[in-house]
Amino acid sequence: MYEGGRQERWETPFSEAESLVLVSVFHQGALVLTLEDARHAERQRFRVTFAEAPIYRNILEEYRINEERNSTGSWSTIVRESGWVKVMREREPLVDVHSPGLEHYCIVTEDDVFDILSNTPPLLESLGPAPPDAPPAGRSQILYHPDDLDAINQLVEDVSRRK
Repeated sequence: MYEGGRQERWETPFSEAESLVLVSVFHQGALVLTLEDARHAERQRFRVTFAEAPIYRNILEEYRINEERNSTGSWSTIVRESGWVKVMREREPLVDVHSPGLEHYCIVTEDDVFDILSNTPPLLESLGPAPPDAPPAGRSQILYHPDDLDAINQLVEDVSRRK
């Protein structure tokens, strides 16, 4: 996407997952990604929590999914000397004032590429198997934080009444 940078394998609990898919993404203060190994017999789940993620993007660029995964053999990488960090420093002169020492983390799933700039390493957690009644994770699912479901349903009801 940006010139420059050197991808290095980033060892995570999901580095060797057979098929990594997104369960949810939530950003309110911290950026929290919940991921699932869709081909694991128990659908193992993982949580990645960036306490600070001042800049991130979630994009569907299928050519990058294969490119990123094949370059290191891992679903997770750190991009050293990142061109994206360089561009953001040029565009946003206060980036280094508010968030010095940004690292470029990359998490690739079957459907998404997450590029995250953070000056602190994330908390990585293995959550165990998905609940038996949980629907399959992945891009075909509607993603929301469970705490927001009542507010979302109320909003849909309000909008429907206005028609």
